[in-house]
Amino acid sequence: MVTWRNRSIDSLSTMELRLALDDAINQIAWSQAEADSTTFFQALLAGFVAGAVVVTVAILTFSLIG
Repeated sequence: MVTWRNRSIDSLSTMELRLALDDAINQIAWSQAEADSTTFFQALLAGFVAGAVVVTVAILTFSLIG
């Protein structure tokens, strides 16, 4: 059984069917536009570097105060 928002598509109105189709098209476009593994790795690495910078600044700040 195919459902949309927990309702069977057999019970949807014409407008709801159009919305369901639009949701399906948007989902397909979004899934095809996902980042590849290289972009994901670069973003992950940038996140780790940013975290390391924040920790370093915090350590230096508390060592100067204390």
